[in-house]
Amino acid sequence: RPPTRPPARPAGRASYSAGGTFNTGILFLRPTVKGRAFAEEWHANVVSPPPGSRYVSLTSDQQVFNHMMRKPRQWPGVDAPHGSAVMREAWDGGRVTLGSLPLALFLNGHGYFVQRADLRLKVSPFAVHATY
Repeated sequence: RPPTRPPARPAGRASYSAGGTFNTGILFLRPTVKGRAFAEEWHANVVSPPPGSRYVSLTSDQQVFNHMMRKPRQWPGVDAPHGSAVMREAWDGGRVTLGSLPLALFLNGHGYFVQRADLRLKVSPFAVHATY
């Protein structure tokens, strides 16, 4: 039986991210056939989810994204080997590879505005997601 919640002490880059909520504040999609197909299906599931689908009750693009990336009724529903930077078998049985962006270069609002992680780490982030 798959676990119903993330482990108390997850570790290992993408394997850690697999146990959390994927944030769609900063997202990169490759302009490949699979990338475009995913974006089109994601849009359709947000704007007009098929009746009776698992997307009908969801209220945001982020919720739909998370449900699309995970296998139904499993936690976390996506897997990554310990230490890996990517997660395989994401979206529809593995049609895309999902990876986590390096936090130091793609900071959340708290890390940038409050913790000033960019100054402590002496890096210039590519982007900052203006979160809480």
